[in-house]
Amino acid sequence: MEIILRLQKAFLRDRYVVIFLLFNVLNSPFCFAQYPCGTEVSDVQFKNLIEFYTEGNQKTSLPEDTFFVPVKVHIIRNQDGTGGLSIQKFRVEFDSVNFFYQNAKIQFFQCGQIQYIDNSEFLTFNAPGEEDLLTGGFETPRVINIYFADTILLNGKRICGYSYLPMGANNIFIDNACVNNGNTVAHELGHYFSLLHTHGKSNTTLTVELVNGSNCSSAGDYICDTPADPNLEGKVSYNAILKKCFYTGSGKDANGDFFAPMVENIMSYSKSQCTNKFTPGQYNRIRNSLFYHGRVDLACTSEIDFVEENLIGSVNPNPFSNYFFVSYQLASESKVLLAMYDVFGNKISVLHEKTEPKGLLKLYYPWGDTFLNSGIYFLKMEVNDKVVSVKKIVRINN
Repeated sequence: MEIILRLQKAFLRDRYVVIFLLFNVLNSPFCFAQYPCGTEVSDVQFKNLIEFYTEGNQKTSLPEDTFFVPVKVHIIRNQDGTGGLSIQKFRVEFDSVNFFYQNAKIQFFQCGQIQYIDNSEFLTFNAPGEEDLLTGGFETPRVINIYFADTILLNGKRICGYSYLPMGANNIFIDNACVNNGNTVAHELGHYFSLLHTHGKSNTTLTVELVNGSNCSSAGDYICDTPADPNLEGKVSYNAILKKCFYTGSGKDANGDFFAPMVENIMSYSKSQCTNKFTPGQYNRIRNSLFYHGRVDLACTSEIDFVEENLIGSVNPNPFSNYFFVSYQLASESKVLLAMYDVFGNKISVLHEKTEPKGLLKLYYPWGDTFLNSGIYFLKMEVNDKVVSVKKIVRINN
């Protein structure tokens, strides 16, 4: 609980200092840098995504707790420590991201201090060739690593940024020219948490999603509350007086129906002045990704190296009905076995079996659709084949 309170205080600290700047960013009539997104969905990532979300694995009922997600910030500067993204711009961007993700009940916090990379060679970051050189010495495991560079070129073309879908790396890269345009980091985090562009996987082929929505779960972005999108690049106008955006395209789908896309969607290729919304379906997919699909093991361990013993810290809620979170700590990198037993000593389930790093770890377990009866159970943790901690929990069926 003390750690969670520290995270909440860190998130709230100086919030009111940046809120005025955030309001101006989201309502500015001025032009933003409008470079494209460079995220490319590999065949493996796409197959994994489609298999999960089209085979009934996606949950509609998810925990109501706000989940704090760790981010490691890397700012590239000149060799002498000058230049790079300013702290003020970073704080505004970070607050903007938390504003957009609050409806997903996700809030991001910094895991440790900002990592400054004083290497002028990376001020213009050439992807993908230089990625391993940049991340190899600085990447923090089990957190989202966000790198800010003065310029990002993907195969020689300037982009606003790129990231990876689940099955890909925990890395996001952002061009400083696109910071504070209202949505770039939020957009790339959307990809990180399983969201496709609203026009689908391809940036060059017209979507096969139909305007009438009849194939919305198997085409486009595979989300049914985002309308069919023909790719909005060059098809949106912004009226600075009305502060409103308009779709200017005239394309039709395979049925001959005119597209009517959502120009405000953060995952679209609309103008950056316009994009300020995720849909409920997108929020649900983001949380599914966090709890079930590809992004389930995020944890910040760098600030809690004082851990000196192995034990189960807390289980919340307890009693539980549909789910619980269990936090545990390790004094050193160890092989962990976490299992559930009934009152007779029978093993009900192996919850977790993995070699984990030193520090505090937090895991989520859903039990809403299982055979587990109401009653008393015990969580037993073994570290390197030795029982070190036991915690009593209670299940109450709805």
